[in-house]
Amino acid sequence: MNLMRLALRPCPIGGSPSKVGLSLGALLCIPNNTALSAAAMSRFASTKSQKPSSQPTPKGSQDKHSQRKPRSHIKQFFAKYPGFNYNPANHYMDEFYRMTTQFRWNSKGTPIQQEQFRAARDNIDKASVLQFNDIYGTDEDDPAAWQKLFDILRIGKAPKNIIACKGRVRGFHTNLCDLVEDYARGKRIKRFNNKEELREYTVRTGKFFPQKHADAGGLLRFLLRHLFNPPSDPPAHLLSGIRKIRRQR
Repeated sequence: MNLMRLALRPCPIGGSPSKVGLSLGALLCIPNNTALSAAAMSRFASTKSQKPSSQPTPKGSQDKHSQRKPRSHIKQFFAKYPGFNYNPANHYMDEFYRMTTQFRWNSKGTPIQQEQFRAARDNIDKASVLQFNDIYGTDEDDPAAWQKLFDILRIGKAPKNIIACKGRVRGFHTNLCDLVEDYARGKRIKRFNNKEELREYTVRTGKFFPQKHADAGGLLRFLLRHLFNPPSDPPAHLLSGIRKIRRQR
């Protein structure tokens, strides 16, 4: 049995120099009098690194859902509170409630606690609106904005007629916080059968989107008018129920 040391070069995986497919100086055991084909030797012993193809990627061949904008406004919101360790792997509204619990900001607490909770709520509302605008745009008459909305709803190609687009979207019951979060993750948006199901989900999770905001664009204002969206400032007893549910998880 002969031992042949092959001078293999590290081959980065996925373009990352920290991920190497083969180690240097690999050992290959070859029985005596064994003839290796040129193809086999080339497979194991090539010392030339493969260069990525210079040919452009065909249009539309990349997964649309891998080309997501970072949640910059959401991240900027949590960056304002350095005492909180924001985990972007979680839904941003779950992180918001975790943060207010950590800081003991409470809509039913002391006047200072109520003021701090309200200020944080205003800030997350603004971040939600700005993030929505960045993702979907602000012009309700822009066909590209409607197509992006149709993409996340997974309902195919948007009609060229804007009125037809609006008519199709009116039949959907979705949570607007999820429209922001799930687009960034490339996830399929959760759809509800009726307004009652959406209300129960929104109250249970606390994912309230601001119904009126100065920074809301035309597209968002349309959705707020025609998609069922419980108020962003729910009654205190609902917030108390939300916190109770979260403690029981």
